[in-house]
Amino acid sequence: NTTNNNTQAVIGELVEYEMVLTVPEGTTPEAALVNTLPAGLSLAEFTSVTLSPGLTSSTVTNLGSLLTNTTASGNNFTLNLGTLTNTNTDNATAETITVKFKAVVTNIASNQSGKVLDHKTAKFNWKANNIVQSANAIDADAVSNQVAVVEPDVIITKDVVVNGSGSLGDAGDPFEYTIKISHAANNPDAFELAFKDVLNGKLTGTTIASVTDTAGTLTSSSFEIVGGTLQLKSGIDVDLVGSRDIVIKVKGNLSAAVTPNETIDSDATITWTSLNGD
Repeated sequence: NTTNNNTQAVIGELVEYEMVLTVPEGTTPEAALVNTLPAGLSLAEFTSVTLSPGLTSSTVTNLGSLLTNTTASGNNFTLNLGTLTNTNTDNATAETITVKFKAVVTNIASNQSGKVLDHKTAKFNWKANNIVQSANAIDADAVSNQVAVVEPDVIITKDVVVNGSGSLGDAGDPFEYTIKISHAANNPDAFELAFKDVLNGKLTGTTIASVTDTAGTLTSSSFEIVGGTLQLKSGIDVDLVGSRDIVIKVKGNLSAAVTPNETIDSDATITWTSLNGD
């Protein structure tokens, strides 16, 4: 969508890369294409390999043989191309090997919104006079190699009113909590929300007073209070798309066990996925 274009990716999204290797005429022994992905990207799959007419590899002829001749470790993978033979002597036409693969944006701490994942480390190795030669990618610093991480920005705000106004009260006074779940504008959507608010044990008789949902799908019956925890009922799928807001009001009374100057907190947590699993 407009907040996740083809140069951006959310956690779990696939990014497709294309590597093009230009092979000189003649024979190139012990050839290998070595690739290193930046932290935050992990190899997901190879999708195709194409060799120009007149160019052959002693190990790779199709996608299946490419997979057989690939070794991967961490963020690195090496394509064993064996002996490359280029019999096309037309200097006006370059012979190439084109490899396409997909990498997944991983759910690690450093992959925060705005993080740029720069795929710039790839090289071609071969042997000449029994000495390993190496050539780095000529467009390693191209902007086209970069993808920016974008994430949903889910916000929880809470407010409390005790005994009709303010946040101060005595034992037995009624209270009303207002919990608002919202989605910051101009950010990717958030999917499959899981919401919990552990209500303080000094709050008694808690009930769900009302639920307002700008999408018009959630009601008070969508939530429950179980063992002092306010939560979405099992099986209810909630996606924060666009500028959707959800407001939950919980009411009850302060327990007789409260003490002077005591601060009574409740802890709300919310989790989500960046891709829709439906």
